[in-house]
Amino acid sequence: MTPQDSERYGQVDADAHQTTLDLLKEVADYLNRLPKHPMTHSILQKVRSHLDNPSAKAQEGRLAMLAKDQVMSSKVKSGNGFKGASQYTPTGLPIISARLLYPTLQLESPAVQELLDAREPLKAERLCTAIGRDIAGGVSIHLSSIRPKLDHV
Repeated sequence: MTPQDSERYGQVDADAHQTTLDLLKEVADYLNRLPKHPMTHSILQKVRSHLDNPSAKAQEGRLAMLAKDQVMSSKVKSGNGFKGASQYTPTGLPIISARLLYPTLQLESPAVQELLDAREPLKAERLCTAIGRDIAGGVSIHLSSIRPKLDHV
């Protein structure tokens, strides 16, 4: 689609496209329950081949991610996005990072993920145990507003 087409037809919303794919699945289920007829069978095969197409499945996954990103972006732009981190490793990775996109708080450990990526499961397990102990005692993380351009959101 060219930029001119995008202006002419508008941006495709990922949620709307996913809703359309879900409706198409319902149509296929409905057509399958109808009495057998050559025309019904033909259209059912077209719908199923479209839904079973691996690129359509990949597109469905991309749409789900895009929808999540669009929701996140709108929350950040509305001022409902906050981020923060607890202690840092010597290499500068947060032990615990937090992101609040109201009403969801997401906690991650980039430090643990780095150890797992480096194939050091024992060190990762020890760090997870330490994080668990810290959380049991209470961890305070100062949150600040997410700035989309600076924070690459």
